[in-house]
Amino acid sequence: MYVNFWSKKESAYDLKFLFAYQESYMPEGENPVSQIEFTEGARRIDACPTAIRIARFKKHPGMAEYTGFVDFEGFVYMCVLVAPDALAAKNLSKLRFVIRTVFPLKVTHKSDVKMRSTEPPDLRLG
Repeated sequence: MYVNFWSKKESAYDLKFLFAYQESYMPEGENPVSQIEFTEGARRIDACPTAIRIARFKKHPGMAEYTGFVDFEGFVYMCVLVAPDALAAKNLSKLRFVIRTVFPLKVTHKSDVKMRSTEPPDLRLG
């Protein structure tokens, strides 16, 4: 499982346009997509739109790429999981949990902060 972020400043500014953009190039390349379908996403308490796309590729029969999408303000969160068809129900449940509970946050990094030590901190308990 891995995650990716799509900035809405780019050519696709919502899920509908992002899907169209991605589907324009997915049939190309060394392992072209053979089938794309969508299934129910997850309900979120903040009402952000969600979706799950299931993509099958010609060179990987019996496998699928499951991508969960959450349309946050300013960006789209994507969580991708590749798994065999036999584990589809289990993995869709995991993916729905992730897109239902993920939350947006902004990280600000100060580049002028100097580190005191190059040694990693001691994280042992007690």
